[in-house]
Amino acid sequence: ISEEDAYRVFESVLEVHGFAAVPSGSVIKIVPSVVARSKNIATLREGEMSFGGDDRVVTQIISLKHANAEEVKNLLTPLVSKTSVIISHAGSGMLILTDFQSNISRLVEIIRTVDVPSDGEEMLIIPLHRTSAESVSKAISQLFTAAPAQKGQRPEVVKVIPFERT
Repeated sequence: ISEEDAYRVFESVLEVHGFAAVPSGSVIKIVPSVVARSKNIATLREGEMSFGGDDRVVTQIISLKHANAEEVKNLLTPLVSKTSVIISHAGSGMLILTDFQSNISRLVEIIRTVDVPSDGEEMLIIPLHRTSAESVSKAISQLFTAAPAQKGQRPEVVKVIPFERT
């Protein structure tokens, strides 16, 4: 077994027992996982990979493109341990995660799955020439209320607002 692999095994054993290895100058301190998050740990930005073992404590900064940072934080909170930290910064659309690298990798996969463009509302104005807006509105509303949502799909909400004057 190589020295690098042995160190990874060592970090895994530490994680299982609630400890983490934290570099401090030329030495490595063994501290409780709860304390490790406030020590000199690596901060990784978008796209940076960890060069140490998967079981070391790191801070990862994640930029969200579409999702709301606070909503993603609420989604992830049940998936992290009590020693982990998730901070959302709504103004910049960023999340800051401090946890074991192996768990952060899993969380990043979940974040990339939910950070997609939403199906926002769409408004369509249809001018009518030879009929009443009220009667067309009733007919269209009946079409969309008659079809219930299928299992596992979001129900479609269609609002038809007749405006007779135009």
